[in-house]
Amino acid sequence: MLLCGLFLGMAVLPTGLWAQSPVRTRATDMSVGDVSGDQEFVAIGRVKIVERNAQGAVRYGLVDDFGTVVAQLGSTRTTNLRDYVDRRVGVQAQAVTDRKGRLPNILVDRVTLLEDDGGAIRQTTYVGDELSDETLQPIPARREVAAAEFVTDGGPVEEVWEGPIVDEGYAGAVLGDHVGSVCGDPSCGIGSCTGHACRTCGTTCGPSGWFWVRPEYLLWWTSGMSVPPLVTTSQAGTSREDAGVLGLDSTSILYGGDEILTMAQDGFRIRFGGWLAPNQTWGWEGDYLFLGTTTENFTASSDFSGSPILARPFFNINPRVGGDGALDPPAREDSELVAFPGVIAGTVTVDATTELQSAGARLIWNACCKSYGCNRCRNRCNLGTYSRVDFLMGYRYMQLDDSLVIREELTSLASTTADRAVFDIFDRFETKNEFHGVELGTQWQTGWRRWSLELLTRLALGNVRQTVDINGGTTITPLAGTPESFTGGLLALDSNIGSYTQDRFGMIPQLGATLGFQLTPRMRTTFGYTLLYWSNVARAGEQIDTDINPDQLPDPLSPIVGPLRPEFVFRETSFWAQGMNFGVDYRW
Repeated sequence: MLLCGLFLGMAVLPTGLWAQSPVRTRATDMSVGDVSGDQEFVAIGRVKIVERNAQGAVRYGLVDDFGTVVAQLGSTRTTNLRDYVDRRVGVQAQAVTDRKGRLPNILVDRVTLLEDDGGAIRQTTYVGDELSDETLQPIPARREVAAAEFVTDGGPVEEVWEGPIVDEGYAGAVLGDHVGSVCGDPSCGIGSCTGHACRTCGTTCGPSGWFWVRPEYLLWWTSGMSVPPLVTTSQAGTSREDAGVLGLDSTSILYGGDEILTMAQDGFRIRFGGWLAPNQTWGWEGDYLFLGTTTENFTASSDFSGSPILARPFFNINPRVGGDGALDPPAREDSELVAFPGVIAGTVTVDATTELQSAGARLIWNACCKSYGCNRCRNRCNLGTYSRVDFLMGYRYMQLDDSLVIREELTSLASTTADRAVFDIFDRFETKNEFHGVELGTQWQTGWRRWSLELLTRLALGNVRQTVDINGGTTITPLAGTPESFTGGLLALDSNIGSYTQDRFGMIPQLGATLGFQLTPRMRTTFGYTLLYWSNVARAGEQIDTDINPDQLPDPLSPIVGPLRPEFVFRETSFWAQGMNFGVDYRW
């Protein structure tokens, strides 16, 4: 830190950069400009027209060797900047105004051509806590100094015009701290500023580096999955006909009848990309998101006597009554017994899962970018103040998987062994939603010193392929006989079992905000919020039809009387996910 601070005070960077004190340069064998003796310049660079209004008026700026504007120039009556456009000059000033957060403004007093000037490289190294300077071989006139020609032994390297750096201030100049900051920022706590960590101000706008990767931990919540009442119970003493039947005061819902899978979910997301040009105008980026499989489980069991009462409710569209199974209209609420004292004992379980994943690839095009107060050699830890807007265009894939499985394990409590049996019954509903589409978006980034803020908006438009798989089965094992298996459970029967697919138009808008703090020259920590919405998806719980024709229940009757229910009909809904993101952004 101390050594870096000493270097900040003494070093002078290549052309177009600033020193806290003006640089004294001696023109050698000059053939242009009125130059004699020592000249004091507050800045060196090329004059460019940086702005022109509708009336033809122009504004001039001074640019460095990378083409970045480092100061605004104002003419006086004694100077005509038009004569120096695209030419390398040294500028003497009547005043230099330090406007915090903006480019310095130089009121030009005199302009001197430097295009034919020669120079020398001075290398500054550290020996213990002391500085030692070594002037190397002079550079021939009319030759640009390439970065590869700088020789370093681990310390910072600077280019100066032949001649000493003067300590006296320049009359009328108001130079703030950031004007003269040459390399690094002590507040970053990164130690001395080596050549790789330090870069010329304005060569990029925003975070530096050709490539980046950002892994993130996600703590998100998603929209729940709606399910009908799946398990009920009744008060002790309820009759067998009324046990677990919806709509009665004696019946309570144990599971279902509301949204499930509403708890927080863990996941991860990784973004990676790179620039296709050093000015960060065009780039590419990819991402992958996985919201881990979230499971919700419910279990209810009775004792060996069949207490408490447990049932699975449904709407009976073809009720029968009596030992002969005579039809008993009208259609009404009914239930299948899971446990009832002296009749049947058992256990019912419900397992529900959901999983979300997404991937994308896009091109990045920079629409506009500004660096405010860009008048120093910044390092990658302290990015100064900048603002940029990028347009995004690419491909989006997203997949949402749901499953809902209801299973019963029942034992009849008949008085005779010959009438007793064990029942294993299951209903399974699974859905998969796959989105493929084009994604458009914008990303606004701004930064101030070590802090950064990103606001992201994206909209994907494309096709959603919805797939629903329904299956069910029953296995009956008599205590004194051979097991028999049948297709169908209770809610999944021959009338709706199968695999169904349809394609629908869908859209996925997404909003995001990320706050970043620079930890090292290449790494920053991030915290953000993301909200996404997905139209037209099929959820497993909503594909359940609770209208049942008991004639289909295993072992089914023949012939079946009445409509074949349950039936399958695609039922769509929307899906949203939102939550917090914690990550690290690494660039190199």
